[in-house]
Amino acid sequence: MIEDVAAFAVLVAQQRGRNVEFAEDIVREGRAVTAPEAVELSAVDLLAAYLSRAVARCRR
Repeated sequence: MIEDVAAFAVLVAQQRGRNVEFAEDIVREGRAVTAPEAVELSAVDLLAAYLSRAVARCRR
């Protein structure tokens, strides 16, 4: 089961231009990071305190 989930995480990361190693570590090692670290690792695009701010940033 872990192999399948890890493979899927890698595939999604590759398709979205994300950090593949981090995606696999999340599944295999249970790795967790803070929100700012996730930005640094290219796991997410941006941080926003409110959904409305996130939507506004994505529309730019």
